[in-house]
Amino acid sequence: MRWNGSNIQVCDGEAWITVENLPLSITSVSPESGLLAGGYTITITGNNFAIDGATVTIGGVSATDVTFVSATSVTATVPAGASIGAKDIVVTNPDGSNYTLGNGFTYAVYVAPVVPVDPVDPVAYATGGTITYDGDYKIHTFTSGGTFTVVGGSISADVLVVAGGGSGGSYVGGGGGGGGVVYVSSASVVASAYTVTVGAGGPAATLSAVGNDGSNSLVNIPGVTTAIGGGGGGMYPNIYGRPGGSGGGGGAIIEEVGASSFGGSGTVGQGYDGGDVTGARVGNPTHGAGGGGAGAEGESLFLSVTELYAGDGGDGKAYSISGTSYYYGGGGGGGAYNADALCYGGDGGLGGGGGGGTSATIGTSGIGGTGGTAVGGDGTAANPGVGGAGGVNTGGGGGGSGHQGTSGSGGSGIVIVRYLT
Repeated sequence: MRWNGSNIQVCDGEAWITVENLPLSITSVSPESGLLAGGYTITITGNNFAIDGATVTIGGVSATDVTFVSATSVTATVPAGASIGAKDIVVTNPDGSNYTLGNGFTYAVYVAPVVPVDPVDPVAYATGGTITYDGDYKIHTFTSGGTFTVVGGSISADVLVVAGGGSGGSYVGGGGGGGGVVYVSSASVVASAYTVTVGAGGPAATLSAVGNDGSNSLVNIPGVTTAIGGGGGGMYPNIYGRPGGSGGGGGAIIEEVGASSFGGSGTVGQGYDGGDVTGARVGNPTHGAGGGGAGAEGESLFLSVTELYAGDGGDGKAYSISGTSYYYGGGGGGGAYNADALCYGGDGGLGGGGGGGTSATIGTSGIGGTGGTAVGGDGTAANPGVGGAGGVNTGGGGGGSGHQGTSGSGGSGIVIVRYLT
């Protein structure tokens, strides 16, 4: 039997006879992923590789040191990639035949090490989410739903669960409440697969609507409770903020002595109440209260003819579980309205809260909250006074709108799990 560079042949005593002529193909690649910088070797398995002169490209870039091992195996040095993500692998023989394995290799910023499991003395490890490291900690971050899987034993993990923030109220609305924040230290996590759900922020409210609640976030690890979505902000006239992880702020009050609009209640252990709007409003000034945050209540207002400011959102709470200290679950600022004079939208709370919008002859918009994994958006000053959005993956509440504007949407939540390796 021999290989003639293209086919397997056997001798019948008089001549060489071709007994197999498999088409060029690729069946597998090992490893299937690697660092963007390249410079490491992969093995490509398939059929009918040429004994000399075969070429390999990954994502359209030529690999180097292509080495024939057998008709079913070649090795190559991976080139530097142009971008992260899955890339096609193409093998071309000297006769011009070629085969493409779609998305056959993936460039990654970081490739998590594979931890072997000793059947006698197993070492527990986990998979799922985006994996990073902070010293001896391995960190799994989920910005959308997924599965956290523990293999080979049990681990002691710190877990942060942040729900989606509520949106602000429209039509001089209160700020949306921040998503509920749950933090559990040293949770005992046994070998199993755990479903992760990351709550979306409440959608922006259009003209004359109470804000929408954020969605819950959870990971079904025993002892870790569900984080409750932030409550939507209230609106004019006298429409209360909604309850939630943190409560939405009360909406603007009608021109009437003794009028009030109360903030929604927060969930015990996860967030605080939204602010209230009370007072004896006379004339045009009317503003919304701040949404509650994971670390503080939304700012309340006692309106009078001279009041210039809407309520600020309550601050969220800071955690360093990701390796950097960030605030989560800040409340949105209230919207403001005064047809005759200067007025100010409420600022978003630390942790991604959006700023309130402002409608005024001379107005200043609210400022988005800072300090979260994403910064809350600023409200706008010009009529109709649009509320700023809560920060993505902070659980920040959206800002309330001014007189005619759309409110800010709530920020989406996040789930983070870390443990010592």
